Amino acid sequence: MKLPPINLTLKDLNTCNYDRFILKSTIHMQEGEFVANVAQSQSSTNKTHSLKGYTAYPGLFNAHDHLLGTYYPRVGNGPYICWKPWDNDLKASKIYEERNRLPIEQIYLLSYYRHILSGVTTVCDHIPHLINDKQIESAYIRIVEQYCIAHEMSSYELIWGEDHEIEIQKAKRYNIPFVTHLEEGFDEESMRGVEVLIEKQGLSSNAVLVHCIACSEQDISLIAEKKASMVWCPNSNLFMFDKTANIKSFLEKNVNVSLGTDSPMSGSLHLLDEMKIASSVYKDFYNEAIPAQLIFKMVTQNPATAFKLNRLIGKIEPGKQADLILLKSKKGSPYERLIKAGIDEIEVVIRSGVPLYFHEKHKHLFYPDSLLKTHYERVRVIHKNTSNIAYLIGKPLKLKKRIQKSARFNKEIDFFPIEAP
Repeated sequence: MKLPPINLTLKDLNTCNYDRFILKSTIHMQEGEFVANVAQSQSSTNKTHSLKGYTAYPGLFNAHDHLLGTYYPRVGNGPYICWKPWDNDLKASKIYEERNRLPIEQIYLLSYYRHILSGVTTVCDHIPHLINDKQIESAYIRIVEQYCIAHEMSSYELIWGEDHEIEIQKAKRYNIPFVTHLEEGFDEESMRGVEVLIEKQGLSSNAVLVHCIACSEQDISLIAEKKASMVWCPNSNLFMFDKTANIKSFLEKNVNVSLGTDSPMSGSLHLLDEMKIASSVYKDFYNEAIPAQLIFKMVTQNPATAFKLNRLIGKIEPGKQADLILLKSKKGSPYERLIKAGIDEIEVVIRSGVPLYFHEKHKHLFYPDSLLKTHYERVRVIHKNTSNIAYLIGKPLKLKKRIQKSARFNKEIDFFPIEAP
């Protein structure tokens, strides 16, 4: 039995969208959506709770990951000239062999928990449909469903879809994103990525271009002119190449930039870490701060726009899916507050009105104990020197035991820091 979305009214809390911060607001959730008001006929079904001292944010959006690559630790000995030698090192590693002893379904389940614990409710899983279509219906988080795909614009790419031209034209016909890595390296073929994409008529407003680390100023101008979107993965880029995209130029040219973690086998533990790293990298590279509000936009509205989902998600407002996360409010910028947060500070995660994770003190907000017992596990979530008792959807402790059995030792995974309470 799937859990029904909760009908809930939260009052006296702050609401933080990219373009507006509201003090002492009220949020209504009904049938999985945010609503402006609760209908009189349904008012008796909406529980109302005061959450003074808390701030609600939209559920976060990780714009680039490979969920099939969800494992730990990272693998590689860069810097590399392009992605291919890293991929060779990965597939020759013991960690890769260990990961592949797990069934695909369990790897995907691990990826959901990685995202939930860091406040992510939507992810772009850059992988062929043949693999992830089977996982989408049962996924706890929202996986982008409608997209066309290429691995890269090179002769040595992985074959992830139909011919480039077919995927590109299909994306235009159905007005869905065409997602590809681009200029992920410094060999001759990688550095011709934008040129090849133009030859294939793929540089358009449907294009979502990941990495772009070798893009020249001319390349960036062409991307901006065609209103394509770009996904920045600074941690993965620095790990593999000791270099990342000229992100300041992308921003100055008004390219729609989102933030992605990449796989944890090359990138960040989770999106909260990626936000911190993006802020730090920008300061180190350009000797100036990137506004926290802009980083926030890169994990909410911008990816929703890039993936043609901005009518459904990206903000807390009536008509959109009821995706939100709750943190205690602190003095100062609410955007800085989120970027500086650790996973221990994410107290509630809701996707389409269904709670995925919540600290034990909030359990009264949601379902009766009978549903909590059948649909959640009570866990201890550990972060640095703190721990919290929380409810996490599904059977995460059972998954951890399966991973340890498959690994053949008591493996701990840093982005899955749970234990029995």
